Amino acid sequence: EDKDILLSKAQTFAAIEEREPGKGVQAMKSTLKRMGDQVYRQFVGDEVNDEPSYSYQDALGNTQGPYTVKILKKWKSSLPMDMPLRLSNSTDNSIYEYARVIGEEMLLEHWRKKNPDVNPDIDGYCHAPTVNDYWDQIQGMSE
Repeated sequence: EDKDILLSKAQTFAAIEEREPGKGVQAMKSTLKRMGDQVYRQFVGDEVNDEPSYSYQDALGNTQGPYTVKILKKWKSSLPMDMPLRLSNSTDNSIYEYARVIGEEMLLEHWRKKNPDVNPDIDGYCHAPTVNDYWDQIQGMSE
């Protein structure tokens, strides 16, 4: 591809990333890498983390993290599906539930339909079981 076209695409991805952290960064970095290492470093820098990272507060109120999605996926047997996570190094204070971050949103939605009395806006978070525990429950129901 022509470098001007690639540069235009990369700038578009950067604008998306500014509005929605984590959305445009992967595509942007891929595009810039195809343009060559010098251009990549010019836009992204030498120290690059390819994934967004998240933090959470433990039961004692201490902030834990940041952790990448790759690391968080390893904790399916430890963290509640509705554990509130925050995007690290961001001024955005939005909450991202653990199951959604690791790609298990359908499982969380299934649990929510079975437990309509649990409302995070009223009851807070961390009422859901872990991903692995809930999978075990679902499999036990189907036997």
